[in-house]
Amino acid sequence: MNPALKQRLFDPFFITKPADKGTGLGLAISAQIVAEKHNGAIWCISEPVRGAEFWVEIPISQSSTLATTSTATLSRI
Repeated sequence: MNPALKQRLFDPFFITKPADKGTGLGLAISAQIVAEKHNGAIWCISEPVRGAEFWVEIPISQSSTLATTSTATLSRI
């Protein structure tokens, strides 16, 4: 996956399929839930020809105040 595509993975309504085959909300909603509700992070590691891996990191213990992480910072390149 090229870097430009990888940067947009967690953008709402971004799809790589034909327009009638999805809404582009799955990864955006997942990233929002992981970040806002669980104070975690989600990112993608991708190499040409080898495919892509998605990692989700959620803390074992939660603090009383959740950090506000923007989804733009969640896609670690």
